Amino acid sequence: MDALLTVAEYEVAARDRLPAGIWDYISGGSGQERTLAANREAFGRLALRPRVLVDVSRPDLSTTLLGAPLRVPIGVAPVAYHQLAHPDGEVATARAAPFLVVSVFASRTLEEIAAAADGPLWLQLYWFRRREVVTRLVRRAEAAGYRALVLTLDTPRVGRRLRDVRRGFAIPAGIVAANVETAVMARTHVAVDGESALARHSREQFDPSLGPADLAWLCGQTELPVLVKGVLTAEDAELALAHGAAGVVVSNHGGRQLDGAVASVDALAEVAAAVGGRGRSCWTAASVPARTCCARWRSARARCWLAGPRCGAWRWTGSRGRARCSTSSRPSWRRRWCSPAAPDSPMWTCVYWPLSTSRGSSCSGSRCAPRCCCPCTGSTGCSCCSPSGSGT
Repeated sequence: MDALLTVAEYEVAARDRLPAGIWDYISGGSGQERTLAANREAFGRLALRPRVLVDVSRPDLSTTLLGAPLRVPIGVAPVAYHQLAHPDGEVATARAAPFLVVSVFASRTLEEIAAAADGPLWLQLYWFRRREVVTRLVRRAEAAGYRALVLTLDTPRVGRRLRDVRRGFAIPAGIVAANVETAVMARTHVAVDGESALARHSREQFDPSLGPADLAWLCGQTELPVLVKGVLTAEDAELALAHGAAGVVVSNHGGRQLDGAVASVDALAEVAAAVGGRGRSCWTAASVPARTCCARWRSARARCWLAGPRCGAWRWTGSRGRARCSTSSRPSWRRRWCSPAAPDSPMWTCVYWPLSTSRGSSCSGSRCAPRCCCPCTGSTGCSCCSPSGSGT
């Protein structure tokens, strides 16, 4: 483990050590995995546009997250059943993660995770047919000190994940969703032909009629801020905010839901503009394991990046490996993110590169300008896009 230097190397090590069926469940996408591939391809086009003559003597990675201080703007996205990859499950992840969004299908209890956590915790929810299941989870999260709820909107049904179908994937015996009653989860352990056990479970238990009124109802049940996850358009962001959402997580579910959906990074500027115009914050969840991710996401105007399930460094290596990956990344982040003390004055913007007339550029005669990812869309007077801007 000491020889592993990058998050990508940890991912390869995890793939080599985990059973093939579990690795496919963690890393696979839906359909032909076009969106899974598009997430990486689109992110690869996102280049930093660095500025010089900026004081970087005191790089500051810290930020605030719904009022809570955070040492780095990165957390772990909600992923079910961490015990598939390590016996300590979400407890070990919570010990090392700057902050953690706990899946409703966590394999350790909300209270156990809270007792182990060093950073803020949010609880992710799906919309179950029985509202009392949701209500009980909300009350437990409140009592355990969770700081927010995250309602996943893009999963009325689990996507058709062909790797899971081919293997007849089911949750192994002995691993349970520790926070949901057994009767709700029992069939996740039973393999079926032509469908994964998880897909069948979602069809039986998730309510596909989830709409704006349901979001408003949830917001009315708690004093905790409610964020929505799975938003890829400005229209949906505005609709969610109008019905009580405190913020938006831009995500295509890591390419695990609608195959062919837009890459998360391609949707970010549009959604960030809509959310920022209402004075709210925008986060993004993506499974692109590189240390430059954090800088590029922030430059593209995401408040924080939630690392997705392909970041295997958070899995099989246990607390020591997780902590090593987290701490070893911070010097690299500082080198790339040598920003002034003011968190809203980054020393770079992001552009799509190389230039393309079909994506990421605007042509004017013989002079082409790359498209800026700032939600101002390059408007005159923007402090980050203007040549005289102080921060970028």
